[in-house]
Amino acid sequence: MRRLLLAAISFLILLVPTKAYAQENWIIEKFNADINILEDGKVSIGETINVDFGSLQKHGIFRDIPFIYSTQDGDKRYTKINVVSVMANGFQVPYETSSSGDYIRIKIGDPDKTVSGRQVYEIEYLASGVLNSFESYDEFYWNVTGSVWPVPILETNATVTVPKEGINQLTCFQGAFGSKEKCIYSQENDLSVNFSADNLQIGQGLTVVVGYTKGLVPIIVVPPPKNINDSLFSLPTLLAFVFSL
Repeated sequence: MRRLLLAAISFLILLVPTKAYAQENWIIEKFNADINILEDGKVSIGETINVDFGSLQKHGIFRDIPFIYSTQDGDKRYTKINVVSVMANGFQVPYETSSSGDYIRIKIGDPDKTVSGRQVYEIEYLASGVLNSFESYDEFYWNVTGSVWPVPILETNATVTVPKEGINQLTCFQGAFGSKEKCIYSQENDLSVNFSADNLQIGQGLTVVVGYTKGLVPIIVVPPPKNINDSLFSLPTLLAFVFSL
């Protein structure tokens, strides 16, 4: 347990720092995450976000998910997020995805329609490259809520499940970037564990760490995204240039 705890603390630098927030007069009443580590090494994540806009007229919400992390030695670590579905109040809802800095942003809501009061948003996506490998165990390290919400989250729950029995180490943190404050967790078997936190304030989040049997699932490494230079100097491009001379 001590080894996992030390590893988890050392990985806290992977969390994206918080930023300055404008006060917004709505709240997230519940944030529930159902997280399944799949046999192919990808992670399936289903989020149910219950919000209350009160009397505000809103188009929807933004869900910001980090996909580029900075490690302690200054390197970049890349992950991949694939959105599967987005729903509001049980119905498909328009959404757009974009990248900004280290985040994937999911813009949820109809630009031609406003809503108020209580709304329920459901997001399903696949995450690749989010599992870590150590000498004697592998690990899932994940900021469940993200730490850039501009509003409080009154109740947060997350369940992490592995495909075969193998969970052997656990810890979790709640609060602002770098917080070592523990959350609450309970484990009934070696397949799944439940985490919870209450009254997360603006810019705070819930981070969970699940250690499991080494080699239980593949560790996916996501390469850096290609830029324009990669395209210009790729082998097919260079060959095309040579034969055009």
